[in-house]
Amino acid sequence: MIEAYRPIIVAEVCFPFEAAEWLAFGRLPEEFVTEFKVAPFTREYREVRKEVRALCSTEYPVGDDFYRPDELEAVGFGADYQRYVEIASCDEPVYLHELFHGTFTDQKLGKRGLLEFAPPTPAAYENALLMERVSEAMAPLEERARLMVLLALMDGRLTAQGFAVPEGWAADEDGVWVRDNGKDGDLEELYSQAVARPIPQSAWRNTLDVWDIGTGIANLPGFIGAWISTEQLLEIFPQPNRQIQEFSGQRVGETIISSSERKGRGVSTPVKRGRHKKAGGVVEKAVKNEFLRRLRAGLLPEKSESVVYECMSWAKETLEESISRTTAQRYLAAVFEEAANARK
Repeated sequence: MIEAYRPIIVAEVCFPFEAAEWLAFGRLPEEFVTEFKVAPFTREYREVRKEVRALCSTEYPVGDDFYRPDELEAVGFGADYQRYVEIASCDEPVYLHELFHGTFTDQKLGKRGLLEFAPPTPAAYENALLMERVSEAMAPLEERARLMVLLALMDGRLTAQGFAVPEGWAADEDGVWVRDNGKDGDLEELYSQAVARPIPQSAWRNTLDVWDIGTGIANLPGFIGAWISTEQLLEIFPQPNRQIQEFSGQRVGETIISSSERKGRGVSTPVKRGRHKKAGGVVEKAVKNEFLRRLRAGLLPEKSESVVYECMSWAKETLEESISRTTAQRYLAAVFEEAANARK
């Protein structure tokens, strides 16, 4: 099989997780420029990693959640690549302990008769075993790279910028930006007030969500987003931790054709990064089913706001899960839609 390569436009900036991916795997961040409405009659093309509208959203995924073929080959899993992609693409649990016992939320729902749980099939077990072995092989590479990036940010060798959170705004537990009193606000006001500032070195200490920055669900305290100059990253870390392989080929226009043949293999489909669902989406399903049941039985209050707070209370008491007002509204979308159609 002939392999061919085309150049990418390297992004001027990268998120912390992308800096770690350079060190661990030799990946460089690709430019992601798209059009934004920045005023009532004005649209501009901007880099997603430095655009506050994108950083407050989950609609602009950067990177993917798959390991790539050569990365798996380097740790001895190259032959399993296509199978790995198929497993990683599905929504089923892939952790061994969850297959046999369910997630913590599965167990709570099962005790209340809200979820039926069955033992895993042999195929599911084999899939989970493969994913666990891949994770164990990759963990040392990723952890070393992340520590190197984090230490460089803490000691000032790497610097980063982010948007300072305007006064009166805060992110709820799902990463949705609301007024600090918990009420919805005009996001355009937030966007216009957000100003890019240097992130102090102290901000990187005792931070657990550094590697989720850029996914719309995590930020440093006081900041929206965080980006590092790619040029500075390559000055501090000019080579990744991986072994560099010799390469020969021919260039035709913008295409480089490899001189060596390689065996055919499947190609991964990018997995969008975005807001993680609570307990893998089980809480959302339980809320939807329960409140659709109440709607059809005529047991819901007339006012939607009362339904929202009833939902929040039910989730806390029955599922032992705290959800925000915004999350409850999102979970109840199908309930409100069916109620509206019934009134027509």
